[in-house]
Amino acid sequence: MTAQAGGAIPSSQTIALERDALRRQLRRKRRAISSTDRNKASRAVARLLSRHPLIRPGARIGVYLALPGELNLQPFIKLAWQRGCRVFVPHITQARRRQMNFFPLFPHSPLQTHRWGMPELHATARMQRCPASHLDVVLVPLVGFDAFGNRLGMGAGFYDRHFARLSRATQWRRPHLLGVAYACQQVVALNTQPHDVRLEQIVTERGILHARNNRSL
Repeated sequence: MTAQAGGAIPSSQTIALERDALRRQLRRKRRAISSTDRNKASRAVARLLSRHPLIRPGARIGVYLALPGELNLQPFIKLAWQRGCRVFVPHITQARRRQMNFFPLFPHSPLQTHRWGMPELHATARMQRCPASHLDVVLVPLVGFDAFGNRLGMGAGFYDRHFARLSRATQWRRPHLLGVAYACQQVVALNTQPHDVRLEQIVTERGILHARNNRSL
């Protein structure tokens, strides 16, 4: 948590309001990116991830199906399938409790649109779920991030709740959490909350940022 001027520590309500304002600002900035630059960024991120040591044949990789504005992972997903990786996507199982699980994604898996407007696996394609501890790496969407691996999400808290054990465990080895974003989504520092789960790395079209003072790969 970042102290304010004079050493005062902001309240959780103040932090929430600041994060909401920053979230709106960063989403406007993200929406301003042209479609040409979006496509270039998606391909650049796919190339960077293709050289990542965690992306190896047989790896279990959690990805996301992009909402409008988010960096599209489709170029990387195709590459991962070609490499022999197993790909999984999140599905909201209990919205009120902010719970989700990961399910396998295949090249011809049917999709549908969630009531919140996000793409998701069709009910007929949701096979046996994959526990978080069975995933090797998860590519996490975000609205903003800083150099310390702090993440600003959409505000619902699904990822933080799903990977809450990471913030409490000292010997946890997987899944490795890698944020995916446009470079313009980086900020100097984020005010954090106790339930926030930090990222190990953030991948943007400009390169891979290794989070400072965080556990390494």
